[in-house]
Amino acid sequence: MGWHDRPRTWPGIARTIGWVRISFVNQLGVAVMFLTNSPSMAELMAARKLRPELSDEPPARFRDRIRDGQLDMGVLPGIEARRICERASSLGLNVQTSVAHQGVYVFQDCTAGGFLIVEDDIEAERVAQEMTPQSQRSCRLS
Repeated sequence: MGWHDRPRTWPGIARTIGWVRISFVNQLGVAVMFLTNSPSMAELMAARKLRPELSDEPPARFRDRIRDGQLDMGVLPGIEARRICERASSLGLNVQTSVAHQGVYVFQDCTAGGFLIVEDDIEAERVAQEMTPQSQRSCRLS
């Protein structure tokens, strides 16, 4: 039986007032959104600069990756996705991101200075429910 199977038991963590739940977005889906279904040569050249593997790809295969005016860049770690967004913006490209996975939660005890890290969505909700409503606040960092 794991500690999560025992209700109301957090190993070595006191239930004090002042918990803050912070969730980190780990992965983002990234897509380049072209102005039309048939991107211009300038847009294609700019998009190929976003990642090294795109610039090395044969042009015909690269064009085949574009569907309905959109180039799916896949699901990327948050920091990499943000760098691609910044690069795309500097190249004049529009990028759309979506949360693909939100899986790390940090519970901070503001009164005692402790932290509890939970990497499972269900377990994080269980821990949050065990906190008294007046003792928890929540925010999301992305």
